[in-house]
Amino acid sequence: MAKLLVERYPEVHVTYWEPRLALTTKLGRFGGQLCFKQGDVVVNPANFDVVWNRAGYVAAMNDLNGSFPGVDQPLLRQSHITACLYRELQAGDDKLWLNPPVPRAEADRRIAVNKFGPMAGFVTPRTLMSNHPEAIARFLEQCEGGIVAKSFGLARFGGPMQETRRFKPEHLAFKDALGLTPVVYQQLVAAKKQLRVVVFGRNVFAGLSELPSDLLDIRKLWLLNSKSIVRYDLSDDLKAKCLALKNHLRLNVVVLDVGLTEAGEAVLFDVNPTGLFSLLQEMDPTIPATDAFLDFIASADANFEYGVL
Repeated sequence: MAKLLVERYPEVHVTYWEPRLALTTKLGRFGGQLCFKQGDVVVNPANFDVVWNRAGYVAAMNDLNGSFPGVDQPLLRQSHITACLYRELQAGDDKLWLNPPVPRAEADRRIAVNKFGPMAGFVTPRTLMSNHPEAIARFLEQCEGGIVAKSFGLARFGGPMQETRRFKPEHLAFKDALGLTPVVYQQLVAAKKQLRVVVFGRNVFAGLSELPSDLLDIRKLWLLNSKSIVRYDLSDDLKAKCLALKNHLRLNVVVLDVGLTEAGEAVLFDVNPTGLFSLLQEMDPTIPATDAFLDFIASADANFEYGVL
């Protein structure tokens, strides 16, 4: 995305920092401040117009005790580096954060669907987050049509994937495994048509995928079929719900997974502040989601609307 942004807007200075690897920059202290250095250019994070903290801030506990890759002077801890960077980035109040750190952290758990979805007018499936086998058994009994199991945190796309799976009565026999960690259990909704929706500024773009009968996780379909997303024009009502949800979450960018039932009802399955959406335009060039997002970043305007001058 950074490469595309520079190609589209050569005048925009882009600094990319990933906490574990200094990929295109050096991070050090210049004039007493923590700054990036790219070639001969020194950039103070306090002067950034837009911050896209896609990976979020997680203070690591591991000791580095020496020089950090790409850092001009030794620093003790990765968590110290990241904390200092965030402090500098938070200086001033005129930045556009994609997304603000605290709302982003709140939205990073799947349970946000049931907390914020109804506020925006969405229907959401019945949900239980638990590692108590008895509670899981009761929930399974209460949900006609069955339930699915999802990881509590974010799953990885393109790597070892924590896949959404059908939870069956025979799985209750594995009580020790069920008790290891909380999992999100959700009532199974018959919705083989699913939307991936990206919302930013005043823009909403959606792509439709139709799941085969043997799949529950839309991401597996994307891995199997590079043309499995087609453009879908949302109704004004559904678009308004997506924008309202973004506002309730206090985010500037959010990716949603929405199922469409045979009765035409839209059911909110998932909320993701860092969800993959570049696939929309890659699979269907008539969905200008990536182009619009690049313009959104370059505008540094939280209320940016694509195609409106």
